[in-house]
Amino acid sequence: MTLDERYGHVKSIWVAGDLKSFHKIFTIVPKSIISEDLGLNYGRFARKVNNPELLNFQELQHMSKLIGVDLKSLVELVLSDIEEDIRARRR
Repeated sequence: MTLDERYGHVKSIWVAGDLKSFHKIFTIVPKSIISEDLGLNYGRFARKVNNPELLNFQELQHMSKLIGVDLKSLVELVLSDIEEDIRARRR
């Protein structure tokens, strides 16, 4: 399988410390590309991206491999977005 070159761009932004949001990944690599690479239905994947607490570890693990980052770091980024969403709903 040939990976989309934009995954490398995500990794370089990650390594530079400039990737501060899980959702930022999808401004670089479209959800349609990632859902296809994960073997997931686009609609279901888009719903999970909009509600990241619905993502399971297997999906996150596969995403971490696609991007080339460790799973723990990706999970921490997702948790950060979930916590931010919770804070925003409380306001």
